Amino acid sequence: MEASDYNYMKALSDFSGFDIKSHANSPQNLINSVRSWLITTGKLRNLDTGKKIWFQFNEFNQKIFDLKFGKYFPEFPETIATEMANEEIDLMPIPELIENISLFFNQTKKASPS
Repeated sequence: MEASDYNYMKALSDFSGFDIKSHANSPQNLINSVRSWLITTGKLRNLDTGKKIWFQFNEFNQKIFDLKFGKYFPEFPETIATEMANEEIDLMPIPELIENISLFFNQTKKASPS
């Protein structure tokens, strides 16, 4: 939602000069497109492959689900606990999501051999 009319038009005009990539509703294609955009436009280097990012994405999603599920199960039946965990994840505010992502990567770094 926008506070004033036509803010979205300004945002879209900010993309002028950039090639829009299609991801065909494939999360893996989306990851590869964003990775390419970060390298090309953001001038970032030494990024992991799209496949590794995809695996990390799935690992994070599983860990965040397990964490949220554990808040509700065994107090609630498994199906209800699953619904509650999914709802909490779906409604998670961005700052909380960023905090969870940071914790995930900090734990991943500590667990991996140097």
